[in-house]
Amino acid sequence: MSVSDRMRKTIGKLTQSEVAELMGEKPTRVNSVLNGKQKVPEDFLITFIKKFQVDANWLLLGVGETPKPVSKPEPTAYSSSKSCSKCERLEEYLRDERAEMREMGKELRELGKENRELVKENRDLGKENMKLVRQLASQNSPDLMPRNAKASKGSSTYSPAHCRLPEDARNKDKYEERQE
Repeated sequence: MSVSDRMRKTIGKLTQSEVAELMGEKPTRVNSVLNGKQKVPEDFLITFIKKFQVDANWLLLGVGETPKPVSKPEPTAYSSSKSCSKCERLEEYLRDERAEMREMGKELRELGKENRELVKENRDLGKENMKLVRQLASQNSPDLMPRNAKASKGSSTYSPAHCRLPEDARNKDKYEERQE
């Protein structure tokens, strides 16, 4: 008889979901261990022994007295239906932290969405800006003539970085100095 077999014998008529709840484990993990799909992890074994008050020698080696199947584990020093005030405060703190984390997650998703919209808007404005620059350049606008270069009609090498400032620029004084 394997450890998993002896565990199943110990839990008696309890369902695997009930065992999982009593042990604080995920039902899938309990299922895998009790059905022999995975080796019994040490932490699982220790919790099982404490919760079901089983002799470790019998559970591991099959040596000793066979326990009676239980329908419900008896409370031990490790599991009590009463909770201490410190535990209650910790659980309340954890609930508050989880609620705050959920709120922060929502806020982060909203900011991400807003950021994507701004990136798209920026990209669209850049395209529109280049379209206008090309349009002005194709009209051979003197304000957009490249510095120190003669532009040929229909040239498409204009870019904002190579253009002179227009007459109505904010720093008109610097523009006028450059013209002299």
